[in-house]
Amino acid sequence: MSEQKDKANFEEREGALGYKVNFEEREGALGQKNKEKLYQLDKSSWYIERTVYLVGGFFVLTSGVLALQVNIKFLYFTIFVGAMFMNFAITGWCPMAIILQKLGFKRK
Repeated sequence: MSEQKDKANFEEREGALGYKVNFEEREGALGQKNKEKLYQLDKSSWYIERTVYLVGGFFVLTSGVLALQVNIKFLYFTIFVGAMFMNFAITGWCPMAIILQKLGFKRK
């Protein structure tokens, strides 16, 4: 009964948070069956927040490769992108989100 109630509570929050909850049964260390909750982003459309993660990941990987192959100073760009990710998480403001909104991407 509590599992059904727990699952219903998460399903209610699914729309507001943008996460889907999948219940997967796994075997624990002592052989007992456990149901774990796995969170996934909604993959039905490319909204601003999801695109920010994609662009940021691309920038980090690219600057890392450039730092290894061209010049170590490209790591400053990696630090900048990481700082912008932290800023986005804390304040909700992100310059890339503003650019993407002007390009026509929709908010979740």
